[in-house]
This record gives sequence, C-alpha cells and structure tokens, in this order.
Amino acid sequence: MTIALLCPNGHKLLCPEQQAGKRGKCPHCGAIFRVPDLTASGKIVGNGAPVVTDSPAPSAAPIVVGAAPVPLGPATPKPLAPNVATTEPEPEPESNPIRPLDEAETPGEGEIAFLCPNGHHLCGSSELGGQPGECPECRVKFLVPTEAELVETAEDAGESKPFLFDTGSPENDDDAAKRSSRGDFFERLWEYKARGATIELYLEGGTVLTPDGYAAALSRHNEGVFLVQESDGTYTVAVVAWDAITHMAVRGLDQVPEGVFDIP
Repeated sequence: MTIALLCPNGHKLLCPEQQAGKRGKCPHCGAIFRVPDLTASGKIVGNGAPVVTDSPAPSAAPIVVGAAPVPLGPATPKPLAPNVATTEPEPEPESNPIRPLDEAETPGEGEIAFLCPNGHHLCGSSELGGQPGECPECRVKFLVPTEAELVETAEDAGESKPFLFDTGSPENDDDAAKRSSRGDFFERLWEYKARGATIELYLEGGTVLTPDGYAAALSRHNEGVFLVQESDGTYTVAVVAWDAITHMAVRGLDQVPEGVFDIP
C-alpha cells in the first residue's frame, strides 16, 4: 500500500507504507517533513490525504518520496519557428544587351552590326552607340560604335584592297638593322589581325603564344612586346626574343595572297 499526503507547501506526494513515521523530502520544493503514521494519528482530510503536522526531526537522514502522478492533458503543439533566411539571395546576373551575330544573319529593326576588337561579329540596339559594351564571345570590353562611325567604316571598306603579301623592306632601314628578320615578318602578318585573322607564335619548347596586342614602338631590338588577354579578363604583357620563335601561323583567312602560293 502507499500513503497519499501533502508536503508542508501543499504538493501532493505518494510514499510506501513502510516509510510511515520516517523523515521525507518533497521532490518539488525540497521541504523536509515526517511521513505520517496512519495507525498512530488516523487523521484523514476530505480527499483521503493525512494532515501532516509533525515537525522534521534532526536525526535520521530524510527519505525522498515520490510525487503523486499528475493527469496529463492533451499535448499542446509548440509553434514552429519562422523560416528565416540566413543569407540574402544572390542577385540575378544582368543580361548582356550585345549578342553574337551569325555572318549570314541580318540585324533586326533598330539594331546595328559591328565587330569587337578581336573580330567577333556582334549585334545590339542602335541606342548602345558610344556606350561601353562587352563581347559575349571573348569578354573584351570596348565602346560600341555609333551609326555614323559604322557608315564611315562601310565607306572605307567599299574601297576594296587586294590581298597582298608585302615582302618589301621596311621604310626605316635603321630600325630593321636593330632587330631580327622575324620581327619584320611578324609586323607584316600582324596587319591581318585587324581583318579578323588570328596570329599564332610557336616558341621553343612547344609554347604557343596568341597575342591580342602588339607594341611596335617597344619592339625595335631583339625582343617583341605582346599583350595577351587571359580568360578572367586581365591582361599579360609578354616579352619574347624574336629568335625564340620557331614559326608563325595566321589563321582565319577568308582568301589567300594571289601569285604567292602554288595552289593546284
């Protein structure tokens, strides 16, 4: 059997019958009391729990009695924490108003066609004329030409020039004496870069250099000074000895020099 009782602070407790008359300790508030002996006192309250009036004895160590079971009601669900974003969403990249243009494609209404500095065919709104732009093919940045500039370029292109392979000597013989013959030959090939061709320099050891720019004023002695644009948009200045070039190649020519090559 068990004894139902109240601690001095009113907490409902249960205690084995064998602990009657011994010291107890409430697990709720820590109050120390003596478990009533029902056979001795026999004082029962209306709810069946004995009235505890004994003061705690200072002798024996207290016995911790168990708390009376409390009926559990329906569980109340805890509100879910709001889903708060810890980081801001990344902004969507801005679309490039300049798009590649197929050579056989015609620009739409209100659009202009032009070339990037590396010769890629591009197209965009005529309102972009004179504003900064970026080539979607090679990521080079430049100023978009205006319609007036495109008209001037078209007029200049109307005067078709024959594709010549100039093998003559430079006008300044003093400069020619200061550098290798490869430097003279490269400058003649470099003219075709502006026509959309790609110049490749094959160096000793197998390295291939594809320059995007050439500093003619700095290349008057035994070295050539070149500019190379990297994939991340930065530039590298390369100084190469002319004698380190084993051979050169010009790619992307739409026609070949007349009377130079024997083509069956």
